[in-house]
Amino acid sequence: MAYIRPATIVALLDSWGLYQLIQGGVETPQCTGGCALHRLSEGNLPSIAKNIESLYGVSARAELTSALTQVVLDATLLPTRAPPRVLTDVALLTAVLHCRIGSEVMAAFLQELVDRYHQLFADARLPEAGKQLDNALLLLAQLYNFKAVLFSFLLSIFLVVKPF
Repeated sequence: MAYIRPATIVALLDSWGLYQLIQGGVETPQCTGGCALHRLSEGNLPSIAKNIESLYGVSARAELTSALTQVVLDATLLPTRAPPRVLTDVALLTAVLHCRIGSEVMAAFLQELVDRYHQLFADARLPEAGKQLDNALLLLAQLYNFKAVLFSFLLSIFLVVKPF
C-alpha cells in the first residue's frame, strides 16, 4: 500500500479515489489499514467503522456515501453465493454506520440495493441472477434482523415486484 500525504488527499477524494480508499487499495493518515472491507469481520468491525467515520470528516458526504455503497454492493452481490456470515457482517457495518454517521448512509444503501434487486428480478432468467438475488434477499433479511429496516419497508419492496 502506498502512503499518501495529507496535502494530496484532496486530489484523491474524487469518486474513483474514494472507491479505492474504502476498498483498501491506498492508505491515508485518516484510514491506516482499517478501511479495507475485504477483511471485515465481527472482531475488527469497530476499527473499520471508526476509520470510515473519520473519512466522513475529510470528504464530501454524498460522494463518500455513494462510493461506500458501490464498494459494499459490488463485494456482496456477486454471481456466486456469498457466505451468510459475510452478509451478516456487511449488514452489521451498515447498521453501525447508520447509527454513528446518519440516516443518509442507510437511505443511499437501501436505495441502491433495492434498485439492483428490482433489476436482478427483471433479469431473473439469466443463470447468475438467481444467486445475486439470493445475496440481495439475505442482505435485506439481515438488515431487518438488525432493525435497520422495518417490515413494512420490506413488504413494500416485494409488493412492487410483478410476477412473470
